[in-house]
Amino acid sequence: MSEWKVVGLAVLVFVIFGAAIACAQDHQEKVVVAIAVVDAGGGKWTFTTVQSVDGDTQLGAIVAGALKTGSFPSDWRTRDEFKIAAGERWAWLADRLEMRGVKSPLCTFREDSEGSYALTVVGSVGAGSEKKGIHLVITSWAVTASEELSLSDPGEKIRARLTAEAASHAADDPASFTQLWRNSTVTLEPKADVPATGISAGAIKTLREKSPGLLAAICVAYSEDQRRGIGYAKINAALAGPLNEMLGSKEDRPLPAEMPSGEVLQVTLTDVDPIMGVDVGISAIELPGNLGGMMTIEDFQKKYGGQKFGEHLLAERDKLSSVLKHELEKTGAVPASFPRFMSDEKRQALSGVLSRNSLVSAVGYERVYGSGRLVYSATFRPEQSHLNLTAKGDSVRDLSGRMGWDKTWARGEGSSVAASLGTDSTSASARYLRPDQRLGNATNFKLRYDGSYVRDRDVRLGNQSGPLVHREEILLGPRARIDFIKLAKPENDRAGESRQSRWDYSASLFAGFRNLTGEGSADLLGTSPNRLNGMALIHEQSVEFENAPVSSAGGSIAPNPVRAQKFAAGAKLEITEFIPRSHAAYTMARLDLFARQEFGVEGRTDYYVEGRWSGGAMSRAASRLDFWRLGGQDVVSGLDAGELAGRTVWSAAIEGGWNLASLAAKFGSPKSSVENGSSSDAAAAKKSPLDGLFLVGLADYGRVGGQEDAGGLFSSHPSASSFGTGIRFFGVLPGPSKDSSLTLGYAWSPESIRKSGRVFVRVIIHL
Repeated sequence: MSEWKVVGLAVLVFVIFGAAIACAQDHQEKVVVAIAVVDAGGGKWTFTTVQSVDGDTQLGAIVAGALKTGSFPSDWRTRDEFKIAAGERWAWLADRLEMRGVKSPLCTFREDSEGSYALTVVGSVGAGSEKKGIHLVITSWAVTASEELSLSDPGEKIRARLTAEAASHAADDPASFTQLWRNSTVTLEPKADVPATGISAGAIKTLREKSPGLLAAICVAYSEDQRRGIGYAKINAALAGPLNEMLGSKEDRPLPAEMPSGEVLQVTLTDVDPIMGVDVGISAIELPGNLGGMMTIEDFQKKYGGQKFGEHLLAERDKLSSVLKHELEKTGAVPASFPRFMSDEKRQALSGVLSRNSLVSAVGYERVYGSGRLVYSATFRPEQSHLNLTAKGDSVRDLSGRMGWDKTWARGEGSSVAASLGTDSTSASARYLRPDQRLGNATNFKLRYDGSYVRDRDVRLGNQSGPLVHREEILLGPRARIDFIKLAKPENDRAGESRQSRWDYSASLFAGFRNLTGEGSADLLGTSPNRLNGMALIHEQSVEFENAPVSSAGGSIAPNPVRAQKFAAGAKLEITEFIPRSHAAYTMARLDLFARQEFGVEGRTDYYVEGRWSGGAMSRAASRLDFWRLGGQDVVSGLDAGELAGRTVWSAAIEGGWNLASLAAKFGSPKSSVENGSSSDAAAAKKSPLDGLFLVGLADYGRVGGQEDAGGLFSSHPSASSFGTGIRFFGVLPGPSKDSSLTLGYAWSPESIRKSGRVFVRVIIHL
């Protein structure tokens, strides 16, 4: 095993002017560079890094640039030419310095008595303004040959043209630019002894074509600097445009990394990697919200991979992937056309080609460094149709059932219808969605037409006794919506898992007709009209965040397998402006927040904690028919629906659930280890009939206000608390969605008229 010996040594930089220099315009400099080395065996060492360089000499700047390891060939550590012994002259460095304009360089390696390592470099560098020039060095792993391009050859038409164009920009001092250009060079690295391939030969050809133009831009910027003193930082800024134009996207390679002062200006471009190929893959799938919404392919396989529904969509995904690859081939994105630099416009054009497929909802791309490949990631949105069945009831009076059908075509065109019938409520709704319009790689615009009818019979309106209210509402109109989805790259957390986050943002605007009518006691409804109709403007904004593990690091489970799994949080704001024809307009606003954290092992949630908060307010002109109401199964479940009502309302709830399978394992007898030490993995992977069963506990609180003109029938309690418990069955009912559930629960509130509490049941089935 070789042993690393890293030693720091202060650099002594000496500038020696000798009278015996052959050329009066050259001077000799001496530089001592402290370096770090690694023992290569056989009494030799391999250079690793520069420890320190002091001084501001030209030779010191050139040596520092030449020893940048980022510009070395990928296999340099194993090459003999990088191995040196004490007292030897380093021929590799001498050759490299000569390419940078240093005359007769001598590079000697030594080890001093204290075990430090240093290079002593002696060489002649140019002096005088007539020798001022730019040495452009382009390094890339794809460039496997070394060549210096002469810029003085009059036979090169492209260089002559660029020289003229660049000189025109220096019209006030053309002689200065011409002199600068005459003494400038371009070098392609690394060294020529690396075997060239067809790929690298193509890369060299591309760089030969681009380099003179880039150098011309640098010369113009430097010439301007000499006249105006704009500074090297502005030279870098001036290069941004030419670099983007000639070498592709700014995000794929850095601006010039070094511009040392001196008579010879040296610029080194690193990571100028030509694109070596283009790939495409399906990275995500977009499903309806009840089936999981947007999810990665890996998450989809975990959730639906063992079902016919999942197998069918994965097969469709494979077909789509083949089609997309064929589309890229038709555009010329084939191996024979690479390597090449690809501009942002070209990349966007390829993205547009993929986006034209009706089953693709979004396309993104990224550069894979090291391979030099451009990878496009598409989101697959298949055609879908599903049936939703919901039934709920309680021990007091509520019993209802709902049926809905949704159809989604490619590109997001779709329709849905739903109807519900219950002892206290009847409703119907219909919706048509126009095809999506893409506004960006992750942004869609939707236009839909909504229509809904809701009729509530015998509902409470803040009254604990007395007459009940009949209420009807009709809503018709178009809704425009923008959706933005961002999938973040997986990152490792402290537990060693790879996690991926997702952001969903949406904004919508509804403008349509609203009709609100009611029948009931004047003590409850007040003096406002029992029928209101007019224009309704509804604005919604929502954001959701989700962070979930992709896979276990190394495929193993930590010694303490229970840890944080999926985390989700979200917020929704809704503002409604109702403008009735015969009544004062009024505004309503509501904000809903939630956060949920799951804990468990891979593939199973052992327990979860969820918090919810909601608040709403409306102006004083609002009709009592529109009061916010608390109670029922959704909020402050120990109350009857509507026991508390008012113009302002807020509620908070905290819920926790424990998986009965993990609970049984916790209190059961520990199992003995199995062979190969994989007992923990096997236990985590083993499925139990109890995996979908959760014991749930719930506590919530609600408060209303804004009842200044309310009648005497309204409840005297402005607030109420509620406590509940129950059992939830997830994934045990028919249908592809594991979100299908059966809930049995009991809730009690000390402020409710139901002193014995409420027993309720809810069944949700997605087909």
